[in-house]
Amino acid sequence: MAAPLEEATTLAPLERTRRPERIVEWATVAFGSWTLYCHAVVFSGGSFRSLVRFSWAPILMGVLVAIALSRASKTRPTQPAAPFANKEGRTNSWARLLCAVGVVIAYAYSGNYLVLWMGGTLLAFVLLLDGPPAGSSSATDHGPPEADRGALGSLFLLALVAVVITLVTHRSDLDDSLYLNMAVGALDHPELPLLSQDTIFGYDGLPLLNPIYRTSTYELLVAVCSYLTSADVKWLYYLAFPALTAALIVPTTYAAMRELGSPRPALGVAFVVVLMVTWGDVHWTHANFGFVRLFQGKAVLVSVGIPAIVYFAARFVHRPGLVSWGFLLAAQVAALGLSANGLFAAPTAAGLVLAGRLGPTKSEVGRVLLGLLASSYVILLGIVVAFDLAVITTAQPEPIRTLGTATNLHAVLGYGLHADVILVAILSLAAIPTDPVRARTLAGWGLAIIFVLLSPMTSDAVAFVQALNWRIFWAAPFPLVVGLAMSALSSFGPSWHRVRVGALLAGVLVASFVFDDEPWTTSLENDSIIASPTYKVDPFHDFAGLLVATTPPNGVVLAPWDVAGWLPTFRNHPRAIETRDFHLRLIERAEGLEEASRRRHLQRLMELGTDEEMSIPRRPGRRFQSFRKDLDHFGVTTVLVDNALPWQRPLVRHLRAAGFRGRNLGIYQLWVRPEPPPPPAAHPDVG
Repeated sequence: MAAPLEEATTLAPLERTRRPERIVEWATVAFGSWTLYCHAVVFSGGSFRSLVRFSWAPILMGVLVAIALSRASKTRPTQPAAPFANKEGRTNSWARLLCAVGVVIAYAYSGNYLVLWMGGTLLAFVLLLDGPPAGSSSATDHGPPEADRGALGSLFLLALVAVVITLVTHRSDLDDSLYLNMAVGALDHPELPLLSQDTIFGYDGLPLLNPIYRTSTYELLVAVCSYLTSADVKWLYYLAFPALTAALIVPTTYAAMRELGSPRPALGVAFVVVLMVTWGDVHWTHANFGFVRLFQGKAVLVSVGIPAIVYFAARFVHRPGLVSWGFLLAAQVAALGLSANGLFAAPTAAGLVLAGRLGPTKSEVGRVLLGLLASSYVILLGIVVAFDLAVITTAQPEPIRTLGTATNLHAVLGYGLHADVILVAILSLAAIPTDPVRARTLAGWGLAIIFVLLSPMTSDAVAFVQALNWRIFWAAPFPLVVGLAMSALSSFGPSWHRVRVGALLAGVLVASFVFDDEPWTTSLENDSIIASPTYKVDPFHDFAGLLVATTPPNGVVLAPWDVAGWLPTFRNHPRAIETRDFHLRLIERAEGLEEASRRRHLQRLMELGTDEEMSIPRRPGRRFQSFRKDLDHFGVTTVLVDNALPWQRPLVRHLRAAGFRGRNLGIYQLWVRPEPPPPPAAHPDVG
């Protein structure tokens, strides 16, 4: 084993140059400033009108601060490192890569997750102590090389490709009943305190579905832009904002690639784009929170926010200082504004990079501790929200369940070729040829991901928050890791007819992604279609629009989940019996179990259902005895009946007897009560 790596404490200061990183810096600080402003308004009880009044100030201030920080962060362009100056360097990197492949093969053959975790941890630790591959660049000229015009042109084309893919790929998601409704609710109720009560069901005084959503500011920005420009909120949400964030994926990924020492960062970004298009093995892959879903803040967090945090965290450990620390703080605040999932994902993503730089010297320990302080705002706000969340979880305790780290990890990675390549990429981060400082960062980051994030104990540690079981892996940007590994692989080995052996191997792997039997992210098998740019909704959205148009003022809608879930996405939408099954927990908290059960029984008569837990018997029997009473109790005025229901005829008879008049819409029947009953009594315990 070679002697332990001796490195310079920091990378040399760099002079200013025109870099794509500037876009990332400005966008991060601007949105971070917006998030701080929104939090001040929300947690002080301010209204949407208050938010709009000075909405220009935080964004302008953020841009000015970003420009000032960028000018203070001087950069000097350097020449790209010559990572393989000798045969020993090539052999060393190939050996490291083959060891990583061997660990993954052993795991695949044995099926024992401990083989992967223990073998990967041991390998990463040994490679960290062994130092960078022999032949790496010296400890001088540590700054990333300046992007040449060819690279900038490639980045522009990749950004254009990302925007086009995002706009023409259509996959709807009913999570918009919450996320888009946050923007719609702010526009519909500008006088109410922001994010203080539920606007999904349409009833006044219901509490927010979950207090953690008070930290989200992405949807509020959509609402403010819609208000100021008079643009349709759905046009902004489904088209304008996704196009902008798709373009941001490219410079953000490129910035992280360069800061982490990728030999060919532009090529690495191209690999990331390919992976984001082809990695549709399972529903929870990072790619499924990429181009096909960039209209949601949590997808922007996964695709842009986390890579930005990795970039700024690596930049801080390479060039510690107030400017780098400020950017790292802004990146985590911005991530929290993109999605409430940033409460755990942002500090974890930064912590993994920082932990990889932990060493025995006081300067290394101090640098890591200072970097961790950049997570203080997110952590403190998380503690504040946790008190409200504890009230909900105490009132409705749920059993702690965990499927194990291996199961949760493969729920994100899948089980095909993509998963194997990603695991090899993580284990081989220490094989990437770069300067000694960045080699140390990559090796330490890889060790932290394997030892901490992939630990068999991780799933048990986060099981108290069930939603974290698989979302915890958002803290590691797997597409970025693959891009780093593949761009490094393309520079491996000797040239053969002017083409490197590693480049041929990388090309074969990319081709195998493209022609693999697993569905592409953008494929029909992955519930995605390619069409002209329009709203990312399904046909049920139009039926929801019809319900909104035909329901009388203060009316109440009873409709199948497929349609009812879209109701909250419309401006001035009517009240609903139920929108999505898990939203009913809100009614249980606010009105009690009995009222929630009556809604549940009424809703189940509208559902075909395939899950025994979520459907009712094929012979509903006694359910119809209380059907008309429940219709009057909740003041139902509009009912959408699925013609495929086995009990459709008796259901229609009861509706007709209750005074409803219907018409056929094809797969549905629309029933409206011309003279609605008196409005229901005020909800108990709701102020």
